[in-house]
Amino acid sequence: MGTESKYQMKVVNGDFGYVLEDVPHLTDYIPNLPTYDNPLRSNPAYSVVKQYFVDMDDTVPQKIVVHKDSQRGVHFRRAGPRQKVYFNSDDVRACIVTCGGLCPGLNTVIREIVHSLDYMYGVDKVLGIEGGYRGFYAKNTINLTPKLVNDIHKRGGTILGTSRGGHDTKKIVDSIQDHGINQVYIIGGDGTLKGAAIIYEEIRRRGLKVVVAGIPKTIDNDIPIIDKSFGFDTAVEEAQRAINAAHVEAQSAENGIGVVKLMGRYSGFIAMYATLASRDVDCCLIPESPFFLDGSGGIFEFVKKRLREEGHMVIVIAEGAGQELLAAENSNGGSEQDASGNKLLQDVGLWVSHKIRVHFEKKLKMPITLKYIDPTYMIRAVPSNASDNVYCTILAQSCVHGAMAGYTGFTSGIVNGRQTYLPFNRITEKQNNVVITDRMWARLLASTNQPSFLSTKRQHSQSQLLDGDDNESEITVALSATFAYHNVRLIGSCRNLFEGVGSVTVPQLWAVTDQSQLTYAGQQLCARNEAFYLLEFKQSLTVDQTVPHYGCDSHAYSKTLSWNIATEDCCQWDGVTCNGFTGHVIGLDLSCSFLSGTINANNSLTKLDHLQRLNLAFNEFDDFPLGDSISELSSLTHLNLSHTGFNKGEMIMIPPGLSNLSKLVSLDLSRYFSNLHVDGTTFTSLLHNLINLEVLLIDFVEAPFELPKNFPSSLRYLSLRGTSMFGNISESQIFHLPNLQVLRLGENPLLTGTLPNFSWSFSGSILEMDFSYTGIFGKLPDCIGNLTAIRVLTLSRSNLTGNVPSTISKLNKLVELDLSYNHIRGSIPESFGNLTRITSLDLSKNSFTGNVPSTIRKLNKLHSLSLSSNNFKGSIPDIFSNFSELSFLAFDTNNFTGPFPYSITTLTRLESLELQNNSLTGPLPSNITGLQELQLLDLSFNYYTEATPPWLFQCSSLFNLYLQDNQFTGKLPYEFNRSSSEYFRIDLSYNNLYGEIPDWMLSMSIGRLDLSHNFFTGFEKQVWRSEYLSYLNLENNFLQGPLHQSICDLIELHVLILAQNNFNGSIPGCLGNSSSSISILDLRMNNFYGVIPRFLPTGLQYLGLYGNQLTGQVPRSLVNCTSLVALDLGNNKLYDMFPVWLDKLPNLQVLILKSNLFYGPIGDLESEFPFPELQIFDLSFNEFTGTLPSNLFKSFKGMMDEEKTGSTSTHTDYVYNISLVIKGNEYDMSITSIMTSVDLSSNRFEGDIPNSIGSLSSLVLLNLSHNSFRGPIPAEIAKLQALEALDLSWNRLIGEIPGQLSSLTFLEVLNLSYNHLAGHIPIGKQFNTFPNDSYCGNPDLCGFPLSKECGNNNVSDESQDDADDNEDSYFASGFTWEAVVIGYGCGMTFGLLMGGLMFLLEKPKWYVNFAEDIAQQIAAKKRRRQKKRRQRRGLRMN
Repeated sequence: MGTESKYQMKVVNGDFGYVLEDVPHLTDYIPNLPTYDNPLRSNPAYSVVKQYFVDMDDTVPQKIVVHKDSQRGVHFRRAGPRQKVYFNSDDVRACIVTCGGLCPGLNTVIREIVHSLDYMYGVDKVLGIEGGYRGFYAKNTINLTPKLVNDIHKRGGTILGTSRGGHDTKKIVDSIQDHGINQVYIIGGDGTLKGAAIIYEEIRRRGLKVVVAGIPKTIDNDIPIIDKSFGFDTAVEEAQRAINAAHVEAQSAENGIGVVKLMGRYSGFIAMYATLASRDVDCCLIPESPFFLDGSGGIFEFVKKRLREEGHMVIVIAEGAGQELLAAENSNGGSEQDASGNKLLQDVGLWVSHKIRVHFEKKLKMPITLKYIDPTYMIRAVPSNASDNVYCTILAQSCVHGAMAGYTGFTSGIVNGRQTYLPFNRITEKQNNVVITDRMWARLLASTNQPSFLSTKRQHSQSQLLDGDDNESEITVALSATFAYHNVRLIGSCRNLFEGVGSVTVPQLWAVTDQSQLTYAGQQLCARNEAFYLLEFKQSLTVDQTVPHYGCDSHAYSKTLSWNIATEDCCQWDGVTCNGFTGHVIGLDLSCSFLSGTINANNSLTKLDHLQRLNLAFNEFDDFPLGDSISELSSLTHLNLSHTGFNKGEMIMIPPGLSNLSKLVSLDLSRYFSNLHVDGTTFTSLLHNLINLEVLLIDFVEAPFELPKNFPSSLRYLSLRGTSMFGNISESQIFHLPNLQVLRLGENPLLTGTLPNFSWSFSGSILEMDFSYTGIFGKLPDCIGNLTAIRVLTLSRSNLTGNVPSTISKLNKLVELDLSYNHIRGSIPESFGNLTRITSLDLSKNSFTGNVPSTIRKLNKLHSLSLSSNNFKGSIPDIFSNFSELSFLAFDTNNFTGPFPYSITTLTRLESLELQNNSLTGPLPSNITGLQELQLLDLSFNYYTEATPPWLFQCSSLFNLYLQDNQFTGKLPYEFNRSSSEYFRIDLSYNNLYGEIPDWMLSMSIGRLDLSHNFFTGFEKQVWRSEYLSYLNLENNFLQGPLHQSICDLIELHVLILAQNNFNGSIPGCLGNSSSSISILDLRMNNFYGVIPRFLPTGLQYLGLYGNQLTGQVPRSLVNCTSLVALDLGNNKLYDMFPVWLDKLPNLQVLILKSNLFYGPIGDLESEFPFPELQIFDLSFNEFTGTLPSNLFKSFKGMMDEEKTGSTSTHTDYVYNISLVIKGNEYDMSITSIMTSVDLSSNRFEGDIPNSIGSLSSLVLLNLSHNSFRGPIPAEIAKLQALEALDLSWNRLIGEIPGQLSSLTFLEVLNLSYNHLAGHIPIGKQFNTFPNDSYCGNPDLCGFPLSKECGNNNVSDESQDDADDNEDSYFASGFTWEAVVIGYGCGMTFGLLMGGLMFLLEKPKWYVNFAEDIAQQIAAKKRRRQKKRRQRRGLRMN
């Protein structure tokens, strides 16, 4: 944390040994703070409670069992509400943060803090800090409201997220100040509360009026002083499920043993209480009570005794128990820590299980069935039970009471059944442990009838010493050794998906079997017993050829089908290899044999003593084959279990016994889509013991531990891709392995360090090296040129910098080079031309500059070349005529200029050509000689001109054509001369194409067609026959006439955009029927007339009908469209009352009914929670009347969340648009999720403005102008802290302008003109910027900016002229929110089009000056946007 806590105790002494260990108070360092009456005085819920307020002198004793002559002892301050509080509720801005590990009840505590602050004290500004302490300075916050947190107690975990570490005192306190936070609630364990103490001290040092309050959290119940910690009861209850399962498993098998590991790093409370509660446990092991395994009175003896008596037993062990024994075995243990500083534990459950198995099965030859259950993460992730929910409520409420009362630097807790406030240091000074001399532990011993292992062992050790044994006793080692901690959370990977091992395959590296060991034809060699073992093995598994096995070819079959008794010689069976002289089975290859089932530890496979090669790859088993008994196959030299899917849901551990196969030469455990894990201890043992190992593959096996420092020097093939290993590669001895030929460490993002700049020991032997998607950084070392034998070098997606060293040109055997997604700069060395064997070169996503060297022409064996997303300039060299093998070429997203390289058109094998996002000019070649296999062509975002050449539509294999954002002109060809009529995508948008859309475009098989933003005037023949078309965009053309009914035949159509054309006629009714799959229907700005068709239940998400001539009513069938997000019916001739039934649409975010003929009152809404997601609500320019419902805005949840980012869109990548009309000009804008607005202007609403408008905390634009609203301006509007534009003009509002409005710091546009307002205009940072026009037409207003001074009844001529001169007042002509929001939607917070309107309307000089500034900003922003658009990688929609 950077500093240690200097927490000062606050102690008060009294008579008879009375000691009060008090908690700090704000008045300790901020004198003369004002106090306020506690709001609970007027809270009806507490009016019936007698003596609800806690007396200031009430304390709680630490000890309640005393003798008659005992001193009074230590006391703590009693928790609860005080009559006076030190915070005004309106001034409180609280925050909540959760840190450390998960625990049941976290969400309940969060919920109750929020509810207590709101319902008890009226505090509605509560921030949630996401991601633990680092969330303070990472600015990750969410607004917590009672509604948001109402049901979170039903979920496990924490909605705020959590993390360990991240404590930076200065940054945290700076953030607290920046956010204006004055109450900080911290939920965490002892490490978290130590950090809270430091935060409190820094706040006190700065003299801030900020309370720091904690709620202690630890599932282990190891916090001192308090009765218990929250989540403990739930943990004990959930542990019963695991114990019951273990008991059932043990009871159901002969000599069954169930081992359950429970949480308890230093304290065994969960294990002890779960054992007592269960009554099925035979042995409980906890950290406080050391134990030993072997010898008289040890665990083994007790297990043997219980198995003989009962036939089964259950062992419960806390995770911290026996760590001293593991540390004694593992010299590397005990050094690792988590981010909170806790030492990482080794898995004692696995260790004990392994020891028991080995002892009974190997030493005693006594068969047992042992099941190990680790429910750790299941327990801590569940929601809290009823008992803990009540407990969390008490803790949270007590904490809030204390904070409001001014106490700080404290935690709330229950001591002897009473609520108390405890100083931080008493919580963190030590840990609570089970006292093994206490009655509770005695009760457990009586329940399990287990011995006290420690005392027995001591006697045993003493007898050994008396007998003259000078070896240190086991218990002495246990008590003196340091704890070794290694507790790794293992995450399941996915099922197997075959992928070849690359250009260098495993078989190439395996030694060829000696010919003398192969079976000779015609000889009957197989031993009968081994044939029997094989048949028994076959019967233990099933064959399921219906299950797909990725990686197996179409000729794969089950080899075991040929195994039968009729064939006497098993050496002739498929997949079986025998020694040519002895007849022993030495090889078994059952890969891709469709096998499934379980290969148990006692499987007959273990009896094949001479087996040297075993290949079970690409099958499906329930568990790791043979488990720990695989160690019995002691002759194995080659083992392949790769891509073997495991059907069991839980993680599968690589058994430690695997490391006993000391003869192994090759081991392949790589896999995809599986849940195989290996712990650090097993892997270290494996590397240490397998001294002959040459091939090791564990790709995508979960191994979340540090990259080992040492590896066997015999290794030739090492592949650890996707293992989650971490560490610094520079500190590993990998680069000193002399025989290494393949090294793959890719897809391990936590591997860091630099590539060392010395001669690597394997420089002359390495064939392939992969460090892709790792955290390596720094420059490519010059010694890279020493890898003279290398074929494949993959360094993509790392953090490499600097220039490419010239020595790379020495790699003249290189076939594949991938440096993509790095930060490499400079130019490509001319010496790259020496890499003449290279077939794949990828330098994309770097910072290369300069011109492409002409020496690239020498690389004529290239299949793939990518230089995309760099800063190359100049023309693309015309060097491709001899690249006869090239299939992929990408030079996109650079600064290339000049014409299209003609030599590209000669490439007969080119399949993908990407030149988009450059500045290429001129026409395209009119004729081509190649490109017969071209499938993708992307020339978008360039400056190509003239007509599109016919060959673009004649390449028979072209499926994706992107030409958008160019300057192509002319007509599209009417003839379609190509053998295939199938396309996937065609995008010709944003060009200058004109004429008619040819008929072949409407009839070919195409998925997406975009011809928008051109000058098309019609169709050659408007008949829609493209059965696979899912996306059609013809927006912003000059198309006209009615829509042909055949558009209903496009059954796969999801997106239909015909906006801004001249279509007319009625909308085809089929577009709304249930067989339609349309989700986006955009028909805005056309001339459609008639009624809106009836919509049946569909997946419709956006319906845009703005700017047509539609009449009639809004069809009630729209209520069936429950996926509807945006509904824009503005600017039509709809005649209807307000469609209240729309409030039932759960996802509706945009509702625009403006500029129609709607009439009547809004009326009572039908839903209990109407319009929960609404963000834009526009009813302007209609004939609505009556008063607004008082609850109209209360459920607009979409306008209550301040933390909004991004845009509102669908899975189709279509951004919703709405149309606005400003002074007769029509604009089209995209809707972003940060845009929120309410526009009810130009209607006939009357009555008061509802106070509920104040709940819309994220509202940006509010326009209620041109109505008949009466009464005062609601002060609640001041709660709209995100408000940027407010227009209440042309109403009948009275009274003064609320002074609270001056707190609206984002308000940039204000219009209160033409009302009956009176009194002083508020003064504030924003209010001082508003002109006279904001207030004109209110003759009784006074103060700045009006010339009328308050207290002066005379109205100056100047102010009177302002009030009367409607010609020179923009607001007088009717301000509408569109003037602001149109600019806002384009990316600025103020209306960017305001300036242009000022010119058009000949407004005053100050407006003209303002408009000039805005116009300059618009031009600059447009230039920047165009530049960025050309830098991004196309507009390809997936």
